[in-house]
Amino acid sequence: MKKHLLLVVPIAFCLIPCLSQARFDYPACDPQRGYTSRTQDTDNDGLKDWEEDTNEDCNPDIGETDPKNADTDGDGLTDGIESDQRNNDVDGDGAINALDTDSDGDGIPDKDEDKNRNGRVDGRGESDPYKADTDGDGRGDLQEYADCRNNPNPQCRYSCTAGQLLQNDPSLSVVDSDGDGLFDWQEDRNSSCTVDTIAGVKETDPFNADSDGDGFEDSADQCPTVADPTNSCKGQCRPKQNLRLTDPNRDSDHDGLKDWEEDIDDDCLIEPDQNETDPLKADTDGDGIIDRFDGCYNPGSPAISPDEFEQGIPTTDEEMTCARNACVSGIPIPELKDVDRDGLTDKFEDKNNDCLAEIEGSNSETDRFNPDSDEDDLLDGKEDANHNGVVDKTETDPRNKDTDADEIPDGVEDKNHNGRVDADESSPLLQDTDGDKIPDKVEDKNHNGLCDKNEISCAYLPDTDFDGLPDGSEDCNKNGVTDPEEPNPRVVDSDGDTLTDGSEDINANCILDKGETSPTSTTTYGQDDLDYVKRQKGIEVGGCPIGASLLPADENDPRSVIVVISLGLLTLLSLFMVRRAHHVRG
Repeated sequence: MKKHLLLVVPIAFCLIPCLSQARFDYPACDPQRGYTSRTQDTDNDGLKDWEEDTNEDCNPDIGETDPKNADTDGDGLTDGIESDQRNNDVDGDGAINALDTDSDGDGIPDKDEDKNRNGRVDGRGESDPYKADTDGDGRGDLQEYADCRNNPNPQCRYSCTAGQLLQNDPSLSVVDSDGDGLFDWQEDRNSSCTVDTIAGVKETDPFNADSDGDGFEDSADQCPTVADPTNSCKGQCRPKQNLRLTDPNRDSDHDGLKDWEEDIDDDCLIEPDQNETDPLKADTDGDGIIDRFDGCYNPGSPAISPDEFEQGIPTTDEEMTCARNACVSGIPIPELKDVDRDGLTDKFEDKNNDCLAEIEGSNSETDRFNPDSDEDDLLDGKEDANHNGVVDKTETDPRNKDTDADEIPDGVEDKNHNGRVDADESSPLLQDTDGDKIPDKVEDKNHNGLCDKNEISCAYLPDTDFDGLPDGSEDCNKNGVTDPEEPNPRVVDSDGDTLTDGSEDINANCILDKGETSPTSTTTYGQDDLDYVKRQKGIEVGGCPIGASLLPADENDPRSVIVVISLGLLTLLSLFMVRRAHHVRG
């Protein structure tokens, strides 16, 4: 009986969890009982299952969201995001918002209004999916959406960031949200994201092509801030105002050029053949390049891409040729004009204003129509980093493609063209960047700025193989070749004797001095280098301590007497044993 009890008890304990589970493992939802869990959120949309299936009949009925589908209406907003408004019907179309892909019925899908799907209007290109007129200005979101036809972000009005100077960003400076021919920054001149009409400001709306509603688009409206159906308002330019003296800082189109610098003869006429541009239009020829950076009057020419603009590289050589041909010697150059977009102004580059680049003599110049005058792949403004016209100690020469005369172009040595000497670059200012006494041109044989496998050392590493021996103490004749009797700057242990080259030629002088072993031979003094080094250090070789002494290091140590006496006794004992052996034989 006891044996049976011993068997039954453990079996019962094993069955308890199974019985427990069988007793309580009901379906997640039972039409009779509802949802067994009050915390279960099957679709992870932030709503409990019973909150979505409100009558708990395990089926999503009309007016309910699906607890197994995080986005029941497929509008890009999860049911949980729409929870605050989900049971409302904003547009009155009979479908609650949580089941309506365009909740406010403004013609813009909810997912396009709340772009980041977080349930808030963040002001980054978003409008309210539950308000057909988000900003309450009387113009529906869809109308404003249509007005933004020239902006890559449709909800452009809500993408405006106060204080952002669009004119300083090459990719945003050419945005014209309302397509009226004026860039956004020309209309919202103080970058406040509001249309200011106070005296001295008088802005137009960058999101409304006809700000004053008089039937004339802002760019064609003589008075764009005053409704005038006849458009008879006189133009802003009046001949012979002598703005250079009366208002020298006026820049009506905010293109970085003063009005008097653009209309040079002050006659309100635009004469491109005299290097004039329109002081009332930032991009006179409409080619997408602001006048400050445009030297080629070519109406309708393809616009420069933002990527190219940011790099400061002209779109084509034809553009620079056009600008060079259009240049008229002696005509004043606007202070900030930079046709080749190299970071140096035309006035600074062409100091004598003759449309030429003198590259010889003390008055040498960089080319105002070539962003890389010496063609070393570095922009002139990157080489003359402080823009002072002097080749300072830390700068390369924009008029000399090989500043340090090491036969490697500056742009190859500064291979990422950032104006700094990075860890994997040789210096365009030094003939021996790493100071290993091997010239850069010898280490970088093919002059490509890289440390190639067929090159025995790197121009930017003083010890290429990190063996403790500088490259110049391995390539002893500095010819870029591993000759006989020279260790290899690419190999830590050139002779394979398990001793690093740096530990063999200890003073790094390319000579086998007393006490050193050869880094190019495994034997130096008629014995293996490793054994020699061990003996020098008193390390046991072949089972015998080499150079070890039986006496203590200190001769005054009392133990020395004991050792001497012991050795004497051993010697006498040895002599006694020898004599005894002779006696026995006799």
